[in-house]
Amino acid sequence: MSNTASNTHRSGQLDLDDLDGSRRRYRSQRAYASSKLATVLFTQELARRAQGTGVTTASVHPGAVATDIGRDSAFFRLVMNSRLGRAVLATPVQDAEPLLYLAAVADAHTLNGAYYNRLKPENPAPGQGRDPDLARRLWDLSAQLTGVQPFPLTSE
Repeated sequence: MSNTASNTHRSGQLDLDDLDGSRRRYRSQRAYASSKLATVLFTQELARRAQGTGVTTASVHPGAVATDIGRDSAFFRLVMNSRLGRAVLATPVQDAEPLLYLAAVADAHTLNGAYYNRLKPENPAPGQGRDPDLARRLWDLSAQLTGVQPFPLTSE
């Protein structure tokens, strides 16, 4: 299983007491970065919980891709529709390359829980991006908020 993350996770901050951000002014870029940090942490925790089950997972930053994610921003629309934007941004088809690569790895256990920047493994952001306790608490809070039973720990 591959989860689409983003290098933007590096600027994300999670406050589990204000997970939805309702106690502060909403900023779309901050919310996006925090959601991608949560994706990286979710992937790490799923890998930990699924260890030894045959289920493997990794998170991947596919690169800058020409999508309509910034459709509500005049700046993003300008960049996406510019000659420079079309030259430097990947197409959605190119965006799929890292996901296909991870899906076809012969020994998926070697990448379980890893973070990839396109086709290259990297360490997630220091601090929250590498905090196993935060990943565990985020998982538990997500299970509580959604009512979904968490994946059982192999050691339990």
